[in-house]
Amino acid sequence: MALDYYRPNISGLTLYVESLAKGLAARGNSVTVLTHEHTADLPPEENDAGVRVIRSPVLARAGKALISPAILAAARRRTWTANDEGHKFAKPTGLALDRQRDILYVIDSGNNSVSRLNLSERKTP
Repeated sequence: MALDYYRPNISGLTLYVESLAKGLAARGNSVTVLTHEHTADLPPEENDAGVRVIRSPVLARAGKALISPAILAAARRRTWTANDEGHKFAKPTGLALDRQRDILYVIDSGNNSVSRLNLSERKTP
């Protein structure tokens, strides 16, 4: 998952992504959040309840917008996979969660595909 701001910043989006990330991690999924280091006191990397959080330094700000070439480099270095499902993501650009069926859909603009991941079949450690 990638977004400009993540916890400890509080917004509707950060709270939703945090809940989604921790929920997926609790089910045994490997979850990484790639975000900006929006304040200097935040660690560049940490584990938050099973969620790996990687923060890239901010080069400049334009209002609330953060400019960070390092976040693009970090995204390119990251291996985007879906655990043992065999899915490889070139450029994941969106997520949709079907809570009733426990299915995560990953939109990948790099592969021009939508992958369907059944979360209920995950093994917990």
